[in-house]
Amino acid sequence: MITPEYCRLFASYNAWFNERLFSLSAALPDEKRRHGASCSLHDTLQHLLWGDAHWVKQLVLFDGPEPSHLYPTQQLTFEQLRYQRKSLDNALLAWAAKVDMAFLDADASYLGSDGIKRVLTKSLWIVQMFNHQTHYRGQAATLLRQHGIDIGVTDIYWAPGAIRRETIPA
Repeated sequence: MITPEYCRLFASYNAWFNERLFSLSAALPDEKRRHGASCSLHDTLQHLLWGDAHWVKQLVLFDGPEPSHLYPTQQLTFEQLRYQRKSLDNALLAWAAKVDMAFLDADASYLGSDGIKRVLTKSLWIVQMFNHQTHYRGQAATLLRQHGIDIGVTDIYWAPGAIRRETIPA
C-alpha cells in the first residue's frame, strides 16, 4: 500500500508544515490564539499534538515505551505546545528514517474509542495517522487566515526535499 519513502516524505512534510504553523501562530498574542467561537487555534494545535502522539503510540511505536511526555493532560502554554510538537516531529522523522516494508506489511490491532478492536496492516494505520495530521493542519491554517495571516503555499511538493528536479522554461 505505502512505502518507506512515503513515510519519510510525509514525516518531513509534517515537520515542515508544523514549523510554519507555529512560527506564524507565534505572531499572534496569546489571547487571539486562544479565542474562538467553537475551537481556538491553540485548541486545534493542542488537539493535533495529542492526536499525533496517540497515533504514534498506537501505530508507530506499538510495543515501544509509553510516550507519556507527549500526552497533554492539561492546557499547555504555547511554548510548551511548540516544544512538544517539535519533539514529536523529531520522533516521527527518526522513525521514518528506519521504517521498512516488513513493518508496514505487518498486521496491527487497535482498540478504538468505540471499544471495537480493529486489525489492519500497519501501512493503513500509518495512512490514517498522516491523514489526521493533514486534516487538523488544514483547520489550523484556516484559523490563521481568519486572523489575517497568509500561510502561503502548503502543497506537499513545496516541502524541503520533495522535488527531485526542477526545469525552468526557457
